[in-house]
Parts: sequence; structure tokens; C-alpha cells
Amino acid sequence: MKTKTRKQDATRLQELALKMDAAAMRMVRGRPAIDVALGEIFLRMAEGGHIDELCFSKKTDFANEALGIPPRTFFSLSELASGLRERPLLKQAVLSGEVSAEKARTVMKLAVGEDEGAWVAAAVELTGKDLKEAVRKRSGAEEEGEPWRMRTIRYRMTVGQQDRLDYAHSLAKEIVGYDAPGWKLTEAIAREWLARSRVDGGGVDGGGTKSGNVKEPVWLEEMTRRSDEVARQLRAVFEAGEVVEQSCCGVTDENALGLLAQAKRLLERRERFDEPLGRVLLAITRDRLWWWLAFDSFGDYCRERLGISRSTARQRIRLERRLVKLPALREAMKAGRITYSKALLISRDATPLDVDQRIREAASTTWQQVNERAEREEREAERANEEIEVEGPEPSVDVVTRAVRDARRQILALGEEKVTEGEAMAHIADHFVKVYEVPLGRAEWRNEWQKSVLVRHGGLCAVPGCTRAARDNHHITFRSKNGPDEPFNCLAVCWCHHKRCIHKGLLLVRGRGGEYLVWKFVDATLTPWAEFVTVGDDDVRVVGVGLDGVGTDAVDRAVPFAMA
Repeated sequence: MKTKTRKQDATRLQELALKMDAAAMRMVRGRPAIDVALGEIFLRMAEGGHIDELCFSKKTDFANEALGIPPRTFFSLSELASGLRERPLLKQAVLSGEVSAEKARTVMKLAVGEDEGAWVAAAVELTGKDLKEAVRKRSGAEEEGEPWRMRTIRYRMTVGQQDRLDYAHSLAKEIVGYDAPGWKLTEAIAREWLARSRVDGGGVDGGGTKSGNVKEPVWLEEMTRRSDEVARQLRAVFEAGEVVEQSCCGVTDENALGLLAQAKRLLERRERFDEPLGRVLLAITRDRLWWWLAFDSFGDYCRERLGISRSTARQRIRLERRLVKLPALREAMKAGRITYSKALLISRDATPLDVDQRIREAASTTWQQVNERAEREEREAERANEEIEVEGPEPSVDVVTRAVRDARRQILALGEEKVTEGEAMAHIADHFVKVYEVPLGRAEWRNEWQKSVLVRHGGLCAVPGCTRAARDNHHITFRSKNGPDEPFNCLAVCWCHHKRCIHKGLLLVRGRGGEYLVWKFVDATLTPWAEFVTVGDDDVRVVGVGLDGVGTDAVDRAVPFAMA
């Protein structure tokens, strides 16, 4: 009886695997054409300067805010479209679904001229692993190392120890940059400790680096070089989207808003494939159906059968699990109230009790503000659990690990009791504060209020949705029009938004800095396409979308746009 039951279960799973596989294949079959078309639009927008016209200083901000997709998707599709422009055979194979995007990227460098047809045939016949090996042998180059992986470490730290680390982070921002991610700040603090160890020969109470120059400490050059190397490897697929060869394209004269509308329509069609695909992938991984389809792992199934990366599939599965528990979030995505990028953030910590409120808030503000809230809640949860998490590129996390190990060893060598990793991290932070607190405090500013304006928005550009560090001081009422040199008339903005957007008339801002600001975005034809208000320092709201569902146009009329 048991044998019969097992055979029945095996038959059922085999049939289920075939059904789920067929469903998944139907959903991914339409993706290549959409992906190539999207990549072409992204390239044309970058080449024609349309992203700048829409007042985005970074392509990552454009992806998150205007398109509502992860930046990696934007750059990946741009790279694919750029490579297929002069490879008609490979492009046709991708559009027909015979060759996946991942395989196309693998053979891109070799599939040129007379060799294109042979490599397209190889991409059709060979598995992904075999194809990479064939490319490596044909190119005659050493096998490239894997891109830097993201790594996570956790330390137990009391609230007091975390306060010491947070203060060190605030000082590190003034050296590394206000827009630096958390892992880079922690790496800077760790590198200062290791640099002091090399210069002073150790000791918890050492005097720090001997450079005497706050702007260029001993460790900064090494950290910058290493961080640039890490960024290049992490963003290997980004580079083709960032730098487009001029030989394969010309500057287009298409309208920026028209291209953006086309991209959004294609993204809607793409989401119709991706949303049900998440459900199918969840069933395949939950019941290990890939095994019944003769694949060694779920990752192999995604790459070889579906032509998508394992990380993309995992992201969809995680979101699908949360959408099952949060049906209101699924409905908001279908209705277009919430973008995919915002849904990923909301799904982290939302509960059935507060998901509606989170959706309303996310719909009425920028992705940047939703992300800041998610990160703030994550930090608060870590403090409540008395632990910290450092997630970053593997080489940077290795630096932190090495510094903590070195600090514990030195503290023990001084005859003190053995300390925990969290206390060692706090010692490292104390050392950083001892070295830089006084010099940074003595930094000369022409006026103290200028520094307060610079850090008013956390040191970032005050333009809604911008994640660049603020560099310039903009006068709301121009000085040429007798605008006062006072905090209420000044904004800290990045160079791009200051020179390329505000002073070219693409971005209009009125109000009082730190109190109430109205931002109006226009394109090259002076057609308004977005409007925001900033209340206080950084509470950004979309005009026309209120937290309670009531439009904010009435609020906007109460504070005229022309106010000085």
C-alpha cells in the first residue's frame, strides 16, 4: 500500500511539474520582445539627454522614481539592447525566444561579423555553463572572477554601543560623503582603525593617523580605490547602460515625455507576465518541482529553462509570499497606485493592519522617502533587538571583520577582559571619533548657517527623489533679483539639479527653505509633468495625492507657486 501511495505521489508531482513548467514557459515567452523594446527606449532617452531633461541627475533615481523598477533592471536591459544593435542574428534569436538574454550577454563580445552565426547556433544548442566555458576557451583569456557578492554580518550591540557607532557614522559622512551607503561608512571607520594600527603599531588609545589632513586621511585613498573596484564588479551590467558607444547611435529628437509614456506602457505589459510568474515560481520552488524536470537546482532551472537569473526569480518569490499575506498590496500594484519598487519596500515590514496606511503614504510621496522609512524601521528593529547588521560587498565586509578581530586581539593584549565583537566595534568607532571630531569641528565655514542649510536634508540634494550629496547653495529668489543671503532663501542641491535643471528653467522652485517648498518639473517644451511639495526639511508629497485620498491642489493654492 505504501509503495502504491508513493508511486501515486510521484506521478502527481511529475504531472504538476509539467503543468507548472508549461505555465512558466508561456509567461516568459513574451518577455524578450518587451525587454529589447524597453532597452531601446532607455538607450534613446540616455543618448538624447532626455533623462537630464526630466530633471534626474542619476539613472538609478530615474529607474526608481519615474519607472518604478530596480536600477539593475534598467541597466541590464540597456546593456542588452545596446549589444543587439549590430548583431541582427543574435537579436532575432533573442526575440524568438531561442536564446535567453543571459546567453546573449555571454556571447556578445565574440558574436560579431562572420562569427555571429556560429555563436548564435552555439547559444541555442549549449547549456549556459557549457557556453561560458566555450567562450572562455575561444577568447583565450583567463577565467574572470565572479562579481563581488553581497555579504551580511551581524553583531550583538547594546543601544549605548550603537549610539557610539552612529556618532562615528555622522563624522564619516563628512569625509566620505553624505550620500555614501552605510556599509561604506562602516568600512571607513574600520579602515581608520587598521591604518592606525599600521602607523602606530597598535594600542587601543593610539593617536590615529599621522596625515594631519582630515580631507585626505591615510585610509581614504585605499578605500576609494577598493570601493571603485567593488562598484565596477557589482555593476558590471550597469556600465553598458551608463556609457553608450556613439558609433552605434545618434542623438534622437524624440520627446522625453513621449518616450517615458512608451516605457511605462511596456512596463505594464511586462508586469502582466511577471505577476503570475511569481505564483508559478513559488509553487515550483516550494514543491521542488525543478527536480522532477531533471534540473540539478532551482537556479539551473531558472537560467537554462526560463532564461532568467536566480536572483530575479528569488525576488519575485519573496514578493509573492508577502502578497499572499497582503492582498491589499497586490490590488494596489494592479491598480497602478504602487510601483514595483515601492511594493518591494512596503512588503518588508507591512502587516495586514497597517498595509493600507503604508500604501496611501507611498502613493503620495517619492520612492526615496519610502526607502528612508524602511531603512529607519530596520534600524529601530535592530536597536530593539540589540544587534546591528552590516550588509555590503564582500571585500568591504572583510575589512570590517578584520578590524573587529584586530581590536579584540589588541584589547586582550593590554590585559583587559575579552570583549564581544559589538564592544570591539564600539571601540573602533570611539577611535574614529577621537581622530576626527575636533578637526571636523574646527572646519571653517564662511557662515554657520550655510552648514545648517547643507545638512537640512541629511546632506542630500533637496530636490524630491534625488539621492546625490548636496554640493551647491541655491538662492530661491536669485541674488540678481535682490534675494537675501539667508537660510530661508537657500537650498542645498547637487550640481546637476542646480546648473542643468534650475538655472535652465526645467525645475522651478518657490517657497521658504526648511518650511514649505513647491517644486514644478517641466520638460524641454516647458510642459509641466510633475509637481511636489516639501513640508519642513524633508516631508515630500506629490501634488494631487493626499494621505487621506484628498488632493493637495487646495493646499498648493493656499501657498501660491509664485511666492518668494
